[in-house]
This record gives sequence, structure tokens and C-alpha cells, in this order.
Amino acid sequence: MKTILNKLKATSLGLIALSLGFTSCQEDESLQKANNRPVVTIESNNITVTEGQDAVFALNLSEAINHPVEYRIEVIGGTAVEGVDFNMSNFSAGDFYYGAYGYASAVSAHSTTQNFSITTIADVLPEDTKTIELKFSPYQKMAGTIENLFLTVNIENLVSDDLTTTLNWSGDYLGATDVCDAATGLDFDLELYASAGGAPVKTSYGDCPEAITITGTDADDTYDIDASLWQSNGNTSGTITNIPVSITFTKVGFFSETIDLSTTFPLADNGLNEGNNNAIKTFSIVKLGTIYTINDGATQVATGKYAN
Repeated sequence: MKTILNKLKATSLGLIALSLGFTSCQEDESLQKANNRPVVTIESNNITVTEGQDAVFALNLSEAINHPVEYRIEVIGGTAVEGVDFNMSNFSAGDFYYGAYGYASAVSAHSTTQNFSITTIADVLPEDTKTIELKFSPYQKMAGTIENLFLTVNIENLVSDDLTTTLNWSGDYLGATDVCDAATGLDFDLELYASAGGAPVKTSYGDCPEAITITGTDADDTYDIDASLWQSNGNTSGTITNIPVSITFTKVGFFSETIDLSTTFPLADNGLNEGNNNAIKTFSIVKLGTIYTINDGATQVATGKYAN
């Protein structure tokens, strides 16, 4: 009887030991998995975009895990100016718990790759290629291994084949009256005429500002563009004598020239439809391929071509 009990006791102890050993193995395995952080890499550490485009980069993980892999991104150099040439609005911003001011985001749980984007800002002036230099590091739970991870974004100048003319008279100089309301404010117009004469080939009525674009595929010609005040609707002002109106000729990536036309449009003189035949200003635009030359009478205002 005692022998049987001893055998049972030995068997029970063996089972307990086996169970404890199995549990210990499970714990060791779980701990090992918990300590194995996926390695974070970047698909390309040098990307090039044209200003106005999103700079998209992909972060890759060596394996997927069941929670997000957060990371910190810091602007460490480059010639581009934040807020002028690019912004980081797609990322959370702050000082975080260490290091300098920066941004944060995360690769989603159960993912091995994810795209992120930096917004670049387009302007109209010619510029050299600008750069953003970025550094990545772990953040919060340190769920991923990030070492020596950098990205350079090259922002190239935006250029266009087109010429856009904009007529602008916005402001608060008519008191409570909206100057852009054609029915009660000021009704300005833009009209583009080909050298053959006749009806305008392009018009802009009823907008504020008014704008007309000659595209690179439009016919070569010497065009006239008329900026006119159609009606002032009897408006008066206690703050201005001449309407603060300007015209801007823009070839994106090459030039943007603004001319003050206020002396052409005294408010009290009214518009064309109110008997003032002088409420108009004409410029000539010579288009040859993608080269545009703008003239004010005998004076050249601007010229430029598509650069490539």
C-alpha cells in the first residue's frame, strides 16, 4: 500500500514539475516575443517632388505586431523653410518626452508597411531646389527598433506653360458694402481679344478677383487684355479717392508682376456702363510658344518662357 502511495506521489510530483516547466517555457516564449521589436526601415531615404505635391514616404516593419509602432520625426536641416515651403500638418507636433521639438506618428497595428506624407507649398516665383532633412527615432512604447534612419526630401521649382492675369480690387473701403458684389459693390471685368478683333476670346465676369489664363496650347498671337470697371453702382467712400485695384501677370516658376491701376479708376468717375469711357486699361500680350511678353504701351512689363 505504501509503495503504491509513493508511486502516486512521485507521479504527481512529476506532473507538477512538468506543468511548471511547460508554463515556464510559455512565459519565456511570451517574454521573448515581447522583447522582439520589429526593425523599422524606410523604402527610400531620398525622394524628389515638385512644390505643391505631397512628399510621400513608406516605412516598413520587419514583422507585424498587434499594436502601433510609434515614431518621432525631427527636422534636422535643409534649405526649405517650414510654413513657407512645407508643413507637417499630417503629424502630431510637440516637445514629447525627450529631445527637441518634433513630430510623431505611427505604423498601424498588424501592418508591415505604411505611407506617410509631408505637404509641400507651391508659389509662383523661380527658386532653386530646396531640401528637408529628417531624422526618425522611437517614441512612446519604443515598440520598434529605429537606428540611423534619415530622409532627405528635395523640393523642385514648379513651372508652368500658362500665363494667368488676375484683376483684384478686394478690400473694406466701401464701409458695409461688399466691394466684390457686382450688383451693389464694384463690377470689374477682364476680357481677352485676339489680334483679329471681334468678340473676346476669353472673359472673366462676376468673379472677385477676375482671372484669365492663356494656356501653352492656345494660339500664338498678339492679344489685348482689357481691365475695366463696368459699374460702380453709385458707391462712395470716406477713405479712398481711387479704387485700390491691381492687375497681376503670373507665369508660375518664372515671374509674377503686379501693377497698381488705382489712378485709372477714380471711384467718383463711375464705370463704362455709367458713361465713363476712360474706365478701362489695356495691355498687350505677345505669345510665342510658351514665351509671353506683356507690354503696357511701349513699356515691357514682363517676359518669360517655359524652362526645361
